[in-house]
Amino acid sequence: MQGVPGSTTLTIPSPLLTGFFSFWNCIGLDVSGLTMDMVRPGFSHGTVTALNKNNFTVTLSNPSVYTFPTTPQAAWLHQAQAILSYDSATGRPLVNGEDIYALSPALALSVINTSTIVVEQPPWAPAMGMLGTEVIVRHQVYSFNAINVYSSTGVTLRDLTVFTIPGMGFLLVSCVDILLDTVRITKRPDLPMSLCADAVHMQCSRGFIIIRDSHFEGQGDDGLNIHGFFNEINATMASQGNEHRAMQGLTPTPLKSNQVVLDSNGRGPVSQRIFVGSLYEFRDRKSVQPYFTARLVAFAASTNVASFDQALPAQAQVRVCLGRSTPLVRDIVSV
Repeated sequence: MQGVPGSTTLTIPSPLLTGFFSFWNCIGLDVSGLTMDMVRPGFSHGTVTALNKNNFTVTLSNPSVYTFPTTPQAAWLHQAQAILSYDSATGRPLVNGEDIYALSPALALSVINTSTIVVEQPPWAPAMGMLGTEVIVRHQVYSFNAINVYSSTGVTLRDLTVFTIPGMGFLLVSCVDILLDTVRITKRPDLPMSLCADAVHMQCSRGFIIIRDSHFEGQGDDGLNIHGFFNEINATMASQGNEHRAMQGLTPTPLKSNQVVLDSNGRGPVSQRIFVGSLYEFRDRKSVQPYFTARLVAFAASTNVASFDQALPAQAQVRVCLGRSTPLVRDIVSV
C-alpha cells in the first residue's frame, strides 16, 4: 500500500474512528508514503485550577482542539486512563511531577463546559501536588494504534509520518523480517504530545529487525520496545494436566512426556508468541537460569498444548519453570 511521499495525508476528522490499518498473515507487506493524523487527539492538555482528594479541575489550553463530542462512538474521550504532569517550557514531563499510567478501570471524567473538565482522583493515591501545574490527561492509552501488523513475513514500513493517535504508532506481533525505514513520530506544533503510548512496539517477532533513519518524539511511552514473552507451564503429564483442562471445559486428553500446557497469563493467545520449529529454553522460575532446551514440533491453539521433540525433564513442573522462546532473532540493527 503506497501513497505519494509528502503529499498523501490521511486524517481522522473525529473520534468516530480510532486508528488506520490492521494487517494479518501477509507476505511481503509494504506500507509507504503516508502521513497520518487525527484532528481530535487522544489526550487533553491544560492547567489544574482546583483539586481535592476526590477530583481535580483542568482548564483546557486549547478548547477548540480538546473537544468532547457526546456521541456513543466518542465515549472513550469521557474517561482518563493516564495523567502526566507536563512542563511547556521544556516540552517534557514535569520533573518530580505525576505520572499515573494505564489505569484500569479508567477514572471518571466530567465535562463542565467547553474549557473545563473535572477528573476523578485515583482513589488509592490522590495526586495532591498538581494545583497550578500543567497536566496531560490521556483518555485512551492502548489499542487505538495507527498501524497493526500480525503474523506477517517481510514487513516494510517506509516513509511514514504519524502526528497523533490515541494508542501506539506501529504494533507488530509475531512477524518475521521487519524493516522500518524513514519512519517518523512527530509532535504537531499545537500539541504537547504525539502518541498516547509507544512509538514502535514489536513482540515475539523474528528474523532481521532493521530500523533506519527514523525519528520518534513526544510519545507517551516507549520510543522503541522489542520483546518476547516467558511462557509459563500450567500442566504436565506428571501434574495430571487433565484437571486443569477440565476446568476450562476442554475435552481431557492425557498429556505425553514431551507435552505441556502453557498458560496465557492474560497476555492474549499463546499462539501469537510461540513458533513451531523454534528452540525453547526451559528456565528455573527463581533463578531464571536455563536447564533444558528442546524444539517445538507442534502446538494446539485450542488447548495450548505444546509438543517438543524429546521428553521433558523432571524439573519441568507446573508453575515452577518458565519456557522462554529463543526465536532465532538473527540481527537487531539501528542505523
